[in-house]
Amino acid sequence: MTPHEGTRIHSFSAVLSRGYPLRSELQGMPMAGKRLEEVFDGQRRPVCNAPPLLCSTQTSWAGFLLERDTCRVGSAGTLLYPYTSLVFVTSGSITVTDHALKGDKVFVAPEGSLTIWPAGYESRSISWGPERPDARAEMLRVQVNPLLLTRLAPEDVGILARQLTQRSAIVDDCLSALLRAMETEVSTGCPAGRLFGESVSLALAAQLAQRYTAESTPLHAVDGGLSHRQCERVHDYVRDNLHGDTSLVELATLTGLSPRHFAVAFRKSMGLSPHQYILRMRIEEAKRLLAKHRLSIAEISVALGFSSQSHFTEVFRRMVGTTPGRYGREH
Repeated sequence: MTPHEGTRIHSFSAVLSRGYPLRSELQGMPMAGKRLEEVFDGQRRPVCNAPPLLCSTQTSWAGFLLERDTCRVGSAGTLLYPYTSLVFVTSGSITVTDHALKGDKVFVAPEGSLTIWPAGYESRSISWGPERPDARAEMLRVQVNPLLLTRLAPEDVGILARQLTQRSAIVDDCLSALLRAMETEVSTGCPAGRLFGESVSLALAAQLAQRYTAESTPLHAVDGGLSHRQCERVHDYVRDNLHGDTSLVELATLTGLSPRHFAVAFRKSMGLSPHQYILRMRIEEAKRLLAKHRLSIAEISVALGFSSQSHFTEVFRRMVGTTPGRYGREH
């Protein structure tokens, strides 16, 4: 699809350099408040007046702001997206009538479809609601935080800041999988921790930059992996902090690389993502502790930084093929 010719597109760079695109009165608008907000008729307010079904700010989520809402009939004289927003329809179908600067756009977003609203996109008039008045529809919204993006991939700000094109009701299996993974993590209380939230948000931004910018330019290539010394530093840090909620930024700092550069180089060297590597080290230590029979399963899960005993058991079963209890009895 091509962007609507009447669409006014502003890139991430406008946000990074001026705070917010299009309207100077938007300066100072909070990046991540209690609710996901947009600018309706010149006033910022939550995207949905009703309480959300799910909101990432009510958890320890470390990624892009996420919210799941029930779609209700609504309209606005003007609507401005200060940040890039993704709307993923999780159930039902939603009809949108968008009056942009030089024309109208009417589309139906069915279940499983994704609509991309770029930062700075402005509608002169817009209305939305379930395709059928008697039907229920739900949507997952994710808002790209440019400050988090800059922290995770500073060397790619120029590429990630390229103009995104507005896309309506597209099907993208990769983006959908990332969005569902984010929703699952938030809805279960963020058991995977900061590293997962940062990593999946970085992956989401990379997919947007590669597939839906004006030039679809890939991110800067990362040549080679980590040095032996860098690998040792990361290994030692992880070993000494298995109980902690380690972040991607912390690990990258050990190597002197940006988080995105580090994540790519780490996978090249280790064959695993940083998140998978930490899980593997935790499970190996768990196996050692279980074999010594000195700690209970609950004590081991706490000592190794798992959010709960059930989360520890789930990860252990997935990686080892049996439960911690059975492993301990057999060794």
